[in-house]
Amino acid sequence: MSISIFGAPMKYGADVDGLDKSIEGLVKYDKSLLNEVNIVEVEDADDKVFSDKLKHLKMISKYCNRLAEVIDESIEKGDFPLVIGGDHSVSLGSVAGVSKSKNIGLFWIDAHGDFNTDETTSSGHIHGMPLASIAGLGNEELRNCFYDGPKVKTENVVYLGTRDFDDKESKLIKQNKILNLSSKAIEKDGVESSVNKALSHLPSNIDGIHISLDLDVLDPVICPGVSVPVPNGLNYEQLVKILSILFATGKVISMDIVEYNPKFDVDNKTVILLDNTIALVKKLI
Repeated sequence: MSISIFGAPMKYGADVDGLDKSIEGLVKYDKSLLNEVNIVEVEDADDKVFSDKLKHLKMISKYCNRLAEVIDESIEKGDFPLVIGGDHSVSLGSVAGVSKSKNIGLFWIDAHGDFNTDETTSSGHIHGMPLASIAGLGNEELRNCFYDGPKVKTENVVYLGTRDFDDKESKLIKQNKILNLSSKAIEKDGVESSVNKALSHLPSNIDGIHISLDLDVLDPVICPGVSVPVPNGLNYEQLVKILSILFATGKVISMDIVEYNPKFDVDNKTVILLDNTIALVKKLI
């Protein structure tokens, strides 16, 4: 399988400067990626807040639809699309593209739930909403990205490494019965046991697995260059083991790595981890 790497330098889902420099920072560190990363540019648009509950909705929706088309084409060619972000709102586009013709399982590896809607959000930032939109909840324009309806069934979703849910968001996650294996649970039960539990939770009829990896799942001591750091995260060895077990199933067909923000990086710690993870994925596919 051939890998296709797509750069998605979106910042408007988080409204945090620096995320738009994610790809620039990556290729500056690893110049070998300069001709390998296909950048899906964020088009200039009137940068007005759509509403307090859905900031930059039109820009993000337009971008995710365009990204979904690119990813769908990559999947149709039989390639492995790897999307590098940028904020986590871009995963709505990548998952929509992957899922158009496939019933996929989804591993959301993240410190946060990203399961808010315009009704539950306290910030209005759409990078806190992509998984809810993917599941068919919330704003119509977001949930119908690329094609109408849910992209992934909630029973096909598993959280790994979480440790920061909003109250209303947490209730919504529980209502939708999404399996949540927090960073504490992974530390307690071990990586292998946790990932095997997650895999056994997925229905047997899935056509493939998409991994959406937010770098803030890692502890900010080792990975400071993210938009919303949360203490007590995974270490890198745990992440490597998680990915190795998932890829060993032979079912992983696509992936995101998001929320790298060079503005907040310290001594290149985060870009080194990002670069190492890209290299690891290349070896594992």
